[in-house]
Amino acid sequence: DGYELPYVQNNYPIVSNYDQDIFEKPYNHSAISVVSEGDIDDVLLTEKIFKPIIASQPFVVHGYKGILATLRGLGFKTFDPYIDESYDDAENDDDRRGLIRQSLEKIKKQDYKKLYADTQSIREHNSKHFWDKKSVSKQVNKTIQSWLD
Repeated sequence: DGYELPYVQNNYPIVSNYDQDIFEKPYNHSAISVVSEGDIDDVLLTEKIFKPIIASQPFVVHGYKGILATLRGLGFKTFDPYIDESYDDAENDDDRRGLIRQSLEKIKKQDYKKLYADTQSIREHNSKHFWDKKSVSKQVNKTIQSWLD
């Protein structure tokens, strides 16, 4: 109890844009986020992947092939070698899901406190990078320019 967003917990009507809210308790009481992006066919990053970044939490993400490479291209860091990220290169979604499952099984066997300590610099970099408007703008402009070239 208490892990749902307050408006869900209290049966308030759902209003658009609540998906952008971040409720801290689930992030404060978990060691890792498992993110499932809504679209696995298009190159699209949504609030789902940025929430664990904002919360300074390690993550595994189910999305399109190369989603972690896209994040790295935007200046974020991912969690290899602490988390097996081989799933990012899987050609099809069935293979990607299987590799994600294997990665999560490996994570379950790790000491979550050690994982957190080992990934501290990555998590801090990502959170800082997210809030650095100049850096993110530069990366977005670079991406848009590459589309135009």
